[in-house]
Amino acid sequence: MIKLRLHGLINEISKLLDFLYSCPEIRVLCASAPYADKGNSSYVRVYVDIEKL
Repeated sequence: MIKLRLHGLINEISKLLDFLYSCPEIRVLCASAPYADKGNSSYVRVYVDIEKL
């Protein structure tokens, strides 16, 4: 299992998650809800667990 932390704008992360879910070589085990960065940042963090098939 590989643990990823995605950090960026919510629309960028959403597009990447769509790609990860559609990739036939990996399985997304779970993805967290977006966590807002501290302060006035427009960035969020999403934690994703994946495994290679």
